[in-house]
Amino acid sequence: MQAVILADKYSTDTTNKIIEIYKNQGIRSFIICRTSNREVIEEIENEDATIVKVTLERKNKTGGQILKIANLLSSDEPFFLTYGDYLCNIDLSNFLNFHKSQAKILSMALIKQENKQLFGGFMLVDYDAIGYIDNEQMLFEKEPIRKMAEDDEISWYQYSGSYQIMYQHMKIYGF
Repeated sequence: MQAVILADKYSTDTTNKIIEIYKNQGIRSFIICRTSNREVIEEIENEDATIVKVTLERKNKTGGQILKIANLLSSDEPFFLTYGDYLCNIDLSNFLNFHKSQAKILSMALIKQENKQLFGGFMLVDYDAIGYIDNEQMLFEKEPIRKMAEDDEISWYQYSGSYQIMYQHMKIYGF
């Protein structure tokens, strides 16, 4: 399986922490996309992992980044996707089993916080989701996800473990 990390917001240290979360649970193939702070991507190294580093143009929004790397993704199996908004101890095997049992294009991890549900930053995405991305300027979290929701192609995985918000100024999305 592959994990795609959209790493524009983060330092090398944070990106390496995200890689370790996946690696500790058996994921060894990574595609790391970056449009800003391009020098940071060059510093990312990790033993026992295959890391493809992709530097894209600033105009490539999150959906555009996924569209640009489509040729690097397996069309036979889902891939993990994270923006790295949270670091957590999510059980990726349980998440994958959940995703497969739902038969949806996209599964999103939700973190229970008091009486709110927050998007937990971890997704499982079937290759078919790329068909929802029209162009390189499209934000994946906007129109493509809205269209998938309209088509009833999203499942929500409830996660109740520990987590850490990686930046304080982020919006808290309630579901």
